[in-house]
Amino acid sequence: MPRNARKNLPGSFYHIMSQGINKEFIFESDYLKQKYKNLLQMKTKDNFINIISYCIMDNHVHLMINTENNNNMTKFMHQVNTSYAKFYNKFHERVGFVFRNRYESKPILSEQQLIRCVVYIHKNPVAAGIVKKEEEYEYSSYNEYLNKNNKEKLLCENANKILFGKINEEQFREYYEYVHKHNNKNEFDDIEKEQKKDVKQIIEKYSNLTENQIIIKLKQDYNISERDLAKSFNQTRHKIRKILKSMGQQK
Repeated sequence: MPRNARKNLPGSFYHIMSQGINKEFIFESDYLKQKYKNLLQMKTKDNFINIISYCIMDNHVHLMINTENNNNMTKFMHQVNTSYAKFYNKFHERVGFVFRNRYESKPILSEQQLIRCVVYIHKNPVAAGIVKKEEEYEYSSYNEYLNKNNKEKLLCENANKILFGKINEEQFREYYEYVHKHNNKNEFDDIEKEQKKDVKQIIEKYSNLTENQIIIKLKQDYNISERDLAKSFNQTRHKIRKILKSMGQQK
C-alpha cells in the first residue's frame, strides 16, 4: 500500500514493558488501569516524553515512547512506577515490591520496527483472548488513533504523523487498519532479529573505537540493554556491567 515514507525518525523511540512482581495482576481492575494511565499522562510533559502507543494489561504494561534524551525515559519510568507502587500498596494495605525488577526497554531503530511494534502492542489483548478485536479493548491507544476514545487522551498530538508520515485522514485510516489486519503478534520475533541486525550495523560505524568505547556509545546513544550488549560482543552481562560502571555509565 503506497504512502509517503520518512527517511528519518524524529528523536529516539523505545518499546518499554513493565510487569508485576511474580507476574501478579497489579492492574486487575478498571480503576487501577485508569490510575496508571493518569500517572503516565501527568508525567509525560514534565519529562519531555511523547507516547506513541500503549496497552495496560492485568499484569503488565507496554509503552512506545519518543524522546530526545534517554535520560528522560529513565526519569519518567521511575516517577510513574514509584508513584503507582506507593498507591498500589496503600490501596491493598500491603508492603513490598510491586513491579518485577526494573522496566525493560528496547530501542526502535527503523521505521518498519516502529510500525510493527505499535501493532504488537495493540494486539496484546487479542492474543491474550480478552477481546476478539483491538478496538474492543479500552486501555490501549488503538481507538485513540481513530478518535474513538477522546477521554483523557494519552497519545502525543502528532502521533499519527510520526507513525505514517504526512497523509490525509482517509489514507491514515486505511493504512492503519491495513497494518493491524496484516500483522500478527507472533511476528514480533522478526523485530528482535531486525534489532540485532541493526545493532551490528551500528557497531560497524564505530570501527575506529575500542570495544569498550563502542559498548559505552551504544548504551549512551541507543540505550541498548546489558543483555543485548553481552550477546553482541560475546561477553557476560557481568563483564558488560563492569565496563559501563568503570566509565560512569551504569544506570
